[in-house]
Amino acid sequence: MANSWPDAVGSARALALGACMGACGGVDTVPVTPCDPVADTGCPSGEHCRLGEDARTLCLAPEAPSPVRCSVGSCPPGEACADVEGYLMCRPVCRLDSPDCPAPTTCSHALDAEFGVCVAPCRPFPDDGVEDCPEGACAPVLAAPFPICVGLGAARQGDDCTETRCGRALACLSADDGVLCRAMCRLGEDALCPAPQVCTGEIADRGMGFCRDPAADAGVR
Repeated sequence: MANSWPDAVGSARALALGACMGACGGVDTVPVTPCDPVADTGCPSGEHCRLGEDARTLCLAPEAPSPVRCSVGSCPPGEACADVEGYLMCRPVCRLDSPDCPAPTTCSHALDAEFGVCVAPCRPFPDDGVEDCPEGACAPVLAAPFPICVGLGAARQGDDCTETRCGRALACLSADDGVLCRAMCRLGEDALCPAPQVCTGEIADRGMGFCRDPAADAGVR
């Protein structure tokens, strides 16, 4: 059974920069400027180096942070508004060939040939029982080659997650019964799921699946 993240909660593209939503002072008309978005240098006083559409470097005046979603100019200097886990949020910018990210994060999610953003790899099923994401949840995302720490939300197992983040040990996945928060498991290890659920599906070819009642696969809802 095929399953994936839908466009609303994480697309197959490697990374999408935040849309301006008409509040960036005309980013589309701002000339490309050879500035440094990691060190935030190369811009006139009062402006900051930002990564815009197609990872163009732009000098922009700061915007007020949005309580709903970030935009190209609303993140702190040195950060980019990026869709890594299906939600636009500010993340530190880094160079793919340099150790710019503070431990335990690493530079991934190429914006272009030079820049990426810092993310925190994690273990969704730690053998030692120690959580890798004490302030969030560990979940797979299509934009990363490994599970990363993501934000926690109030949505519970079986809840729709197109607009609300899932809780701990859950991932927002799309299958034939909707875009829902689902309990993750290792394929072949049904014991990780509460009976009568079994570990099914395939999450981005990473040896992970999600718990689901076999009756649902038989068409019973």
